[in-house]
Amino acid sequence: MRSLLAPEVVTLDIAQAYALSPTGCALQRSFTNDVYVVETSAGPYIAKVYGPGWRTAADIAYEVDLLDHLAANGVAVATAVPRRDGQPVHSLALPEGVRYCVLFTYAPGEEPAEPFTAALYHRFGHAAGAMHKPPIVSSAGTPASGWTSPT
Repeated sequence: MRSLLAPEVVTLDIAQAYALSPTGCALQRSFTNDVYVVETSAGPYIAKVYGPGWRTAADIAYEVDLLDHLAANGVAVATAVPRRDGQPVHSLALPEGVRYCVLFTYAPGEEPAEPFTAALYHRFGHAAGAMHKPPIVSSAGTPASGWTSPT
């Protein structure tokens, strides 16, 4: 079983957990994780509800820390928005068990479309290279125990 939260439920959760007043919410995609665009008067945010059993809280904390580390080193990435209590990750008690949620800043942009030009590949390579410039070890150290890359 896997719950798919109604946008109204996500809106209510965001309003309670964060110092934001959502004005709307829409499901953007639902695959391994459920991703919602949350509208506020300050602009859009992204709520990521991790798939059941997909990542542990420690894995997600590492992901958040790595994004903070990249941002602190000048890489343009979306970062987690702290909840009212200062924590970036919170849990949702759902019928299938605990699932985690993180609210991220919105990264504007467009999905690449054909024709895929040399200039597009150059920009992509430049962005990917920027992620590898900062020192690999962030304050979180190494990936959380048991973390594996999806195959």
